[in-house]
Order: sequence, then structure tokens, then C-alpha cells
Amino acid sequence: MSEEERIYEEQKLQWQDPIFRRMVKNACGSVCYNCGCKENIQYHHIVPLRLGGTNALSNIAALCTRCHKVAHMGQHINDYRNTENMGRPHNVPEKEMDSVFTEYINGRIGMKECKQLIEISKKSKITDMSYYKKFLKERGIKKVKNNIDIIEVKRGMVRNGDVVGYIEYEDGTLQTNKWVD
Repeated sequence: MSEEERIYEEQKLQWQDPIFRRMVKNACGSVCYNCGCKENIQYHHIVPLRLGGTNALSNIAALCTRCHKVAHMGQHINDYRNTENMGRPHNVPEKEMDSVFTEYINGRIGMKECKQLIEISKKSKITDMSYYKKFLKERGIKKVKNNIDIIEVKRGMVRNGDVVGYIEYEDGTLQTNKWVD
């Protein structure tokens, strides 16, 4: 048996353990991440075990029977997702995310700190978050450029008044963000 097959078999056995399944249910909840349904919830591996996925909670999504079936049929998420729920619930309340996003778009914090404050992984992209897109759209923002992480504020390379990024609005206006000590 190859190493990959051995790992797959271990993951499969772990998934069948009732105690582990209860832990997954407690962690992921009993509401479909896609449509918000509370009936017939199943737990779906985002990356299947057979393709190298794991039983890590970050790889498991609570889905109702319908959404789970559609996920396995390979249909595009827009064909079945309820846009009001918009997927996996956030750990941080939206009001807190609004204030963090405001700090980010205004150049007071960088991407690294923004991700830490809204509790998303280093590999995730804020620009892919549906809530961030909604945040920008509600404010009429077309594009945000934030250079805080690049210019290393903490090492004193930025002085009061230095440009650290900009906000481009849908109407074409541009707001330059300057560093404030």
C-alpha cells in the first residue's frame, strides 16, 4: 500500500468515527453554508479525501442534501447558492469587519493585519470575500491600493504624510491615502 493510500484509509476511518463526526457537527454547525437551510445537513469535504483533502475543519462544509448533491455534480455555485447567506459563516461580526475594512482601505493597516483582525487565513484573499466586495460596492469604490505591507511601516520607513495607497471610486475620483503618525 502506498503512502497516499495509507493516508486516505486513515482519513476515511477518522471520518467514520462517531465522536469525530460530533466534533465536526459542533464546529461547522447545522445550517447549510450555501442556502441557509436547517434540514438534512450533511458534511462535505471541499477537497475530497481521494484527491488529497483532509478532515481538517477548514476543508469541511455543512451542506443540505440538495446543495451537497449539486456540489458533487460539479455545477457552478451560482446555480444553487442563496446569495443572502453567501457561504461559510464569518467568525467576526460584520460591524467589526466594516471597521477593519475601513482601516485597511484608508491605509492605516496593511493586508496582513487586516486578515488577522477578521480571522481569515494568510492564504485567503480579502478581495475574494463576498462581504468585502459588498463593502466596496456600498461605498461606490472601484479599486483599493494599499502599500502598507510593502513599505514596512513598523521599521520607520514611512514618515507622516507619505502616500501609502489610494481609493478609486466608481465615479472616477481618486483619494490618496497618506500615513498619519
